[in-house]
Formats: sequence, structure tokens, C-alpha cells
Amino acid sequence: MARYLLALIITLAALLRLLHLGSKSIWQDEAASIVLAKMPWPAFWHMVTVWEANMAFYYLLLRPWILINDREAFVRLLSVLFAVATVPVIYLLGKELFSRRAGMIAAWLLTVNAFHVEYSQQARSYTLVGFCMVCSALVLLRNLNQDGRMHGFWYVLASVTALYAHFFAALVLLAQLASLGFVGAPRTRVRKQFAWTVSSLLLGVPQLLFMLRNRNHQLTWVQHPSVKDVYHFFLHLTGSGLSSLVYLVAFALAFRQLWLRLRSPRQELAAAQEEGQNAWPYIFASLWLFVPVLIALLASHWKPVFVPRFLLVCLPASVLLGAAGLASITKAWVRNGVVVILALASVVGVRSYYRHPPVQDWRGAVAYITQNAAPGDAVLFPFAHYSMPFGYYHDRSNAPALRFAVLPAPSALIVDSQHVWLVLSDPPGPPVNAAMVQLAPLYREQSETDFQGIKLIEFTARKP
Repeated sequence: MARYLLALIITLAALLRLLHLGSKSIWQDEAASIVLAKMPWPAFWHMVTVWEANMAFYYLLLRPWILINDREAFVRLLSVLFAVATVPVIYLLGKELFSRRAGMIAAWLLTVNAFHVEYSQQARSYTLVGFCMVCSALVLLRNLNQDGRMHGFWYVLASVTALYAHFFAALVLLAQLASLGFVGAPRTRVRKQFAWTVSSLLLGVPQLLFMLRNRNHQLTWVQHPSVKDVYHFFLHLTGSGLSSLVYLVAFALAFRQLWLRLRSPRQELAAAQEEGQNAWPYIFASLWLFVPVLIALLASHWKPVFVPRFLLVCLPASVLLGAAGLASITKAWVRNGVVVILALASVVGVRSYYRHPPVQDWRGAVAYITQNAAPGDAVLFPFAHYSMPFGYYHDRSNAPALRFAVLPAPSALIVDSQHVWLVLSDPPGPPVNAAMVQLAPLYREQSETDFQGIKLIEFTARKP
């Protein structure tokens, strides 16, 4: 019965993530993934070793994938595959950490989680790193429960690929390392696991060196986090409204189980450890949830790094703790009722995500320009990365030949153009203000057109 129920949950996970997969426009980060994946090998290697080492493993996987098709839906399908593959793995992890019931509930909660559905539909590495971290945790658990020659290899493989899928995986590995101080497994197994975790972190040192070398160039757009930002991150993990309230109850029940196990008499605790009912699974999941968040908040005092999508690595822990709490409800009708209520509230969140506009509507903005531009018009971008999503859609249109430039634009380009289109996606800054001064003597502003996350300003040449 459990096998069929899990198959049903996996099928639903796939359907929720495939629905409307190509309906929203790509945004500049997705366009960057596509551009990097299409680069010739020498240029690609230079980018991932000098400028864009984060997510390097994802870009490497995307290279052969994108050769098949580079349409929005197909490019995003790679993220969907890793997202759906995470569901059965988190079932196994929940089953071995807590119980079969908790594993099934965890798989169900991850399936209907709107935060996970959203980033399953982006051409970025967030679901890949989540999948690798859940695999890493599962192998770690099996390493502590039994001896195996290949377990260390598989653990290091999953952990290192997670590190090179996103650097925030290192925070989860630190949480795993901390959890080993509380485990009741044989010391030889704990020492081996400690060595494998440290080895994985050491293999991620090149990633750390890259971050230190580029600390003044990366994440300049991230603001210092506030209490409101932390609260919004909690809503991302759990959903809003009724869903977040149910999660709070589930967390409280999980922490109650942790407290009961910690305060058990020594003899009872030893017997519980023999039966696999000790406190460590709750400590492990709690550290996984809270350590990355606390480290990100602490680091943000010096360099802001608190970004909800980066902390998607904490979502499996949130789901596992919630599932463990709900699974502890003894009355089946109460437990099943709460799970159904939480699922329905989560599906409402998924539906809201489907209806929400894209992060940036580059598809609409480029369509507008291609319909209204004339051959030889100039398109100006304040930053080079704006040209990536613009070029992605422009190359697929039957648009007239346009000329592109990044501010400050060459004077000859502006003088020779009858129309100039200024493309903005952030509040105006010095490059834009300087461009306005440069354009004012030669052009008059004709119109402004807004799209989601984008503003187009059209300039027409002044008549002599």
C-alpha cells in the first residue's frame, strides 16, 4: 500500500511542477544559465573558474541538456527532474530518521510546497542542490547505522556535487558536522563520518577561495536582512496563513518529542537508542534547519548573504520536522485531518504562484520593441547582464536588425540612430543618469512603457 501511495505522491509532484512550466518569461538569472551553458568550452571554463564558480555543476549538466532544445519549458525541465527525484529520497530519509508514516508525510508536504514548486520551474540550480543535500543526509544516516565500503564514497560524491551546485550547501554540511556530536552510533562509525564530512568541506575549498576573491563583486544587490525578511523566509518555507499556523503546531509537536527523549531516564534513553527512538533525528533535522539560517544572518553583518532562494537548502529539514511532528499525533483521524488541511492550504499557495506574474517579463518587453522598432534602432542597457534575456527572445523573433550597447554607449552609435530604446530593470543609477545627459541634446523622450520588472524608455531623434 505504501508503495502505491508514494507512486501517487511522486506523480502529483511531477504534475504540479510541469503545469505552466513554460508560461512565464525567463528572467535575467535564467538567461545567464542559458548563456553560460552555450559558451564554447574555453570561455565556459574561464567563466566558471574566474567569474561564476557558484552553480558550476549545474551549468555543466545544462550544457548537453540545452543542445536538445533551448525553449523555456525544456530548459526548466532539468530542474523539474531533480525536484521530483527529491520526493522519494526524502521519503526514505524521513522513514529512516523517524518512521514510515513521517517519511510519507514529508514526501507529501514537499510535493505541495509552493516554494519548492516555484524554484522547480526555474533554470537554476536550487532543486539540484536540494536533491544532492537530501541524498547526502540519507547516506550519512546509513553510514551511522551500518558499515559499508562504498558509503563514504557516495556521501562525499553527493556532498561535493551539492557544494558545486550552490555554495550554501557548505552551511548544511556544517550542520551535519555539528550533529555528529549528539549521535549515539558506535564511535568508529562517527569518526569515519566526521572524516568524510571534513573531506567534503575541504574539497569545496576552491569554491570558498572564489567567494573570498570575488567578495566585492558578488551579491552587491543583497540588502542587510531585517526581522521582516526573516519572517518572510519562514512564510516561504511553510506557506502563509493557515499553512504557516499548522507548521508551527507541527514544529511544536516535533520539539515536544525531542524534549521527551532528552529528559528520559538514562536507562530508558539507552533502550530507546537501541530501538532507534533517540533524540538525535530531531537534533539532526533542527540543526539542518537553523544552522544555515543563523550563519547567513551572522555573516550578513559584514556581507549581506541572506536570500530566501539561497536558503532553499533548509526546506527539506523544515518538511522533515513538520512531518515528524504530525506523525506523532496518535489519533489517526486527527492526524489525517491536519495533514489534509495543510495540503489544501499549500495547494492554494501553489495556485497563487501560478497566477503570480513572472519576476521580469522580458518576453513581453522584447515583443514590444520588435513590433515597434525600425532597422538600425539602438537598444541601450545599463548593465551587460540585461542583454542576455533580451538577446534570448530577440534571437527567436523576426525582428529588424537592431544595434545593442551597454552604457556608457559609444557616441557614434547614438548619433546614427533615429530611435534609441533604453531598457531598465532596476532603479536608475549613475549609468542611467549619465545616459540621459548624453541623450538630451540629440533626442527627446517619446514614451515610457512598463512591463513586470522592466521599463522601456523610447527616445526619438530631434529634428534639425
